[in-house]
Amino acid sequence: MRSRRYPSLLGWVLLLFGAALLLDRWQPRLLGWSTVMIALGVALFYLGVARDRGAVFPGAFLFLLGLLNLLRNEGVLDLPWSLTWPLIVMALGIAFVTLFLFDPSRKGAVLPGTILIVIAFVFLSFPGAWLDILAFVSSWWPLIFVLIGLRILWGSMRKFKRTRTPEL
Repeated sequence: MRSRRYPSLLGWVLLLFGAALLLDRWQPRLLGWSTVMIALGVALFYLGVARDRGAVFPGAFLFLLGLLNLLRNEGVLDLPWSLTWPLIVMALGIAFVTLFLFDPSRKGAVLPGTILIVIAFVFLSFPGAWLDILAFVSSWWPLIFVLIGLRILWGSMRKFKRTRTPEL
């Protein structure tokens, strides 16, 4: 017995392929990686809403990334790289939050999404801030090892205290 999924998949592939060929005929500049990313993002997002909630994240991210690239290629967004990369970080954050909105059981997606959106807003508000942060990190990066080491030691001490049984 054949699965009903294959005729549907073939239909979507033919529909998207035909639409891409028509778009290339009418607007040759629009058919590129941006359009492919947008179409793939929409398809994955639809799959995520219809069946597999995990596909919402890559669908939203690819759609937003393709849209950003299309707007840059068409000259709508004429931004330097220092203002473009925060938009990519924001798209990633929005994809995390969208994953949570469509699958509330994935509460772990809210925190990274919110952090990425806030980071993007900071770097969009203060474009030169990344140079200051880079200078700070280059001076204090060994502190990261110290903090990770302390975290590991703290966790192992707590585990040791829990597993130790009191003697009678």
